Amino acid sequence: MTASIDFNNKMMGDDRQLRIKAAFFINHDGDPVLEFTGEDCLAEMEINEIVNSEENITMGSACSSELKLKLINAPVRDDYDIMIIKPEAGIVLDSGDVEYITLGTFYVHEINT
Repeated sequence: MTASIDFNNKMMGDDRQLRIKAAFFINHDGDPVLEFTGEDCLAEMEINEIVNSEENITMGSACSSELKLKLINAPVRDDYDIMIIKPEAGIVLDSGDVEYITLGTFYVHEINT
C-alpha cells in the first residue's frame, strides 16, 4: 500500500499526530477477526527489523522482523496463537481522518499473559 500525498505531507510536519493499529486474521484472505488501536486495547507496539551483520543485503542474506504487542483488556480468546497480525502506523490528516499504512505481516510465535 502506498501512502497518499496528504499522508506524506503531514508526516513531514511538526504538528503530526501518530496512531497505531493491529489487525488480527485467521487466514490471509479473510477479513480481520479483531482490530485494536492505541485508543482501546493496544498499549504498546514495537517492531525490530533484523538484517544480517553485513552492511549490504546480498544473495543468501537473512532478513527478519519481530513484532511485540502489549494488549490491555483484550478479549479472552484461545486462538491468538494461530492468528496472523498486520500492524499499521497511521497519521491524523487535516480532515480528521486517520490514514494507516501496513508495516508487515507477522505470525504469532509466543504469547505471555
